[in-house]
Amino acid sequence: MRRDDYSGMDGSGSAHLRLLRAASDLVGGDGELARRLNISAALLGRYASGQDELPRHILLRAVDLILEERDSRFGLLDGTSGERTGAGDSPS
Repeated sequence: MRRDDYSGMDGSGSAHLRLLRAASDLVGGDGELARRLNISAALLGRYASGQDELPRHILLRAVDLILEERDSRFGLLDGTSGERTGAGDSPS
């Protein structure tokens, strides 16, 4: 999907599209994002273009992917159980 496929809409739709774009960028592209969301690339394209409404469960999974990527990049996961460590906690 091309960058301009994430066309802007007003209101929350715009935020949803920006979120999908950010998730795609973080995980390595639209194909990988579709795989991680367990949807087809065609369906991701419809969500990204605003053609279909993004379901809440897909939106929340995309948020989870962004947070997981952020945490893994900044070492916020303990590396063993996938649990987040507190700010002052040291990994076990």
